[in-house]
Amino acid sequence: MTIDELRAERNARLSECDFYFLVDTSENYDQYALETLKIYRQALRDLPAAYEELEVISEVDWPTKPPI
Repeated sequence: MTIDELRAERNARLSECDFYFLVDTSENYDQYALETLKIYRQALRDLPAAYEELEVISEVDWPTKPPI
């Protein structure tokens, strides 16, 4: 995997969570659930920095998506 492929996968995982933060959806979830999702999303945003120096990424330590 290249860094561009990692970013593409990361972006897809971020997009999977966007739904929970829509105004008409977020009111259906408690604050704890939304906070854990925010932490997860930040971990996804920070992830590429750990792999930028590698030309080929053989294994990625993806953060675990919290249960909702």
